[in-house]
Amino acid sequence: MIPRSTIAVLAVVATICIGGLIAPHRSALRLTAEGGPVELASAVVLVVALLTAIVQLASRFSLAWLSGAALMLWALLRELDFQKRFTYRSIESIPYYVSPRAPWQEKMVVILIMIPFAVAGLHLLRLFCRHFRRELQKREPWTIHLLAAFALGIVGVASEKLLKLHTVEEPCELGAELLGLLMLLDLQKKRVEPVIQS
Repeated sequence: MIPRSTIAVLAVVATICIGGLIAPHRSALRLTAEGGPVELASAVVLVVALLTAIVQLASRFSLAWLSGAALMLWALLRELDFQKRFTYRSIESIPYYVSPRAPWQEKMVVILIMIPFAVAGLHLLRLFCRHFRRELQKREPWTIHLLAAFALGIVGVASEKLLKLHTVEEPCELGAELLGLLMLLDLQKKRVEPVIQS
C-alpha cells in the first residue's frame, strides 16, 4: 500500500508540472527559475531535512545518521549552487575534471572536498542494499518514499537532459527532496529501524 504522504507529494508534483506546461511560457519559467518559488521551496525542504538528521544524530549517534546529515548538507549546497562561487561550472560533471579551464590544483581540492560526501553516500547505499528488500516486503513507508524519490529523480533528469523541459525538472527535484524528508522522518520515528544502525 502506498502511503498517503507519498501520494500527496506525487499529486503536488504532477499539479506543478501540468501547471508549468499549460501556463504561459514566461510564468512557467518564473515559477521554476533559479531563485524562484520552486527552488526556494527545495532549499527550505533540504534545510528541514538537514536539521532532522542533525537532531537525530545528536540524540542517538550513528554513522548512518552522520552520513545522512552529510548528504543533506551536500544536497543543500548543491541546490544553492555554492560550488559556482569557486568554480566555473558544476563540479558533479566529468567535463569539469577534463577541462583545461580549471587548474589541476583546484580539481584536487574539489576532489578532496567531495571524498567525505562520496564515502557517506556509499555507506548509506551499503545499508540500504542490506535492508531494503526485507523492509519493502513489509511495506515500510520509507521504502516507498525512496522508490518514489528515485522515480522522480529519473523523470527530472530525463526531462532536463532529453526533453529540455526545465518546468518539469525542478518540480520533480522538489518532490524527490520532499520524499527524502518523509523518509528521514519515518526512520526517525522508528528509532529501532535496522537501516539507521551503522
